[in-house]
Amino acid sequence: LTLLCAIYVFLSISSPEFSFIITVVLIPVLPLLPHSSIILASLIAISSLSFIGKVLIGKRSFHLEQYDVILFFFAMFILVSGIFNKGFESFTSSVLYGALLLGYPLASNLVTNRRIAENVTNALLVCSVPVAIFGIIVYFLAPAQPEWIDPSFAPSITSRAYSTFANPNVYAVLLIVTSVFSLVYAYYATIGKN
Repeated sequence: LTLLCAIYVFLSISSPEFSFIITVVLIPVLPLLPHSSIILASLIAISSLSFIGKVLIGKRSFHLEQYDVILFFFAMFILVSGIFNKGFESFTSSVLYGALLLGYPLASNLVTNRRIAENVTNALLVCSVPVAIFGIIVYFLAPAQPEWIDPSFAPSITSRAYSTFANPNVYAVLLIVTSVFSLVYAYYATIGKN
């Protein structure tokens, strides 16, 4: 495991795009690991540090967008509120959320051409297939989680799929994103044949 981590860090320092794609691939399976949020924030931080290093030596360029500034102030607000809220425990969670917020400006600066966009999208689609299969199996074999079922809203729903995620709503977001990308790919594939 230590050797794999060392190889990952070395490759990430060489290419922040590699680290970003690996992070995208691991997102659906991270909930199976303990401290998955910390692992995700660490992956984003490694990608960000690699990207910043490349910017400093002139091998990448950084583009500051309006949304990046808004996210920066939002992250600062979360950090300050974490300091004054409940002490060290809330501060560590606010640092975690701040690191996760770095994911957006990182993605907007790393996905700069069609090849990288296709690699990221393909990685997300490929890794979502086993997660979807696992979700179907869990839906039929695992008991329903009563905290995610609201009979007053939809009395016909007795169970919800959650796959590797503890929250079926998060799993639904992954399914929506991958479904949209799959439909777009299928549409362009049929156009290319005509």
